[in-house]
Amino acid sequence: MTTIIRNKDVVISNPQLKPIYTPFNAESGLLAAWRFGDGMTDLSNNNNTLTPVGSPGTGEYYISGDKNNGFLTSVPDGLQRTLIAVWRNHSTTDAYAYPVGNLAQSASTQGIGVGLRSNSSSSANLIRVSGSAGGSLSSGGLLANADSPADAYANRNNFRWAAFTVNGPANTANLYLPKLSAALIPATIASGANLATRDITEGGVSSLYRLIAFRNPAIPASVAGSDIDVAEVLIFDRELDLAALQRTYARSQQYLSGYGQSI
Repeated sequence: MTTIIRNKDVVISNPQLKPIYTPFNAESGLLAAWRFGDGMTDLSNNNNTLTPVGSPGTGEYYISGDKNNGFLTSVPDGLQRTLIAVWRNHSTTDAYAYPVGNLAQSASTQGIGVGLRSNSSSSANLIRVSGSAGGSLSSGGLLANADSPADAYANRNNFRWAAFTVNGPANTANLYLPKLSAALIPATIASGANLATRDITEGGVSSLYRLIAFRNPAIPASVAGSDIDVAEVLIFDRELDLAALQRTYARSQQYLSGYGQSI
């Protein structure tokens, strides 16, 4: 027999006791939210869906896949967005992966869509996380790109939290990786580019975001290590400022700590 005692308004700090239930809360403008330790239901109450692409896997608190296996969401791209993900690479080779977004790239400096990207190189002993926004063709130059500071190659196997914001009307975009930089990392806007004109459609209709699976698995032409685990995805219909991103990061830290992960 187990007895559960509930004491209101008291926080019990014991790493051996995982929370039975942690209410989900978020900043305004939330379009979709998935914390896979809580299942596959959209926590934003907007009833967004996840449709399997190929045969993705699931773990205790994450989903797994690669460029051919992941999920198609029902969330459309837009000119103002914030994309947030918690993920890790688990390949023993160099890695190139998209945890969330609708990017399709012919090369690292080209692409259509928007999203977070991680890539690592054993020869350079580093890993980077990037936020990218493309124009109208996968073979066209990126309109905006922000790269993280270089991190140790081995850290690709650790869960990390990252956010990419894009504001078309303001023609701005920012990357935020709180473990590597306390400040926002402004994206470099291509000369003459305007994020308000980027293509947010696909086949004549709204382009939908993917989790893990590539928008076009045939490009980039040579991709190794696209297999990743994703623990959390949040999508907002606006550009979150630094204070809102910091609050969101703190909530994610609390959530993942229940699974023994420090992000």
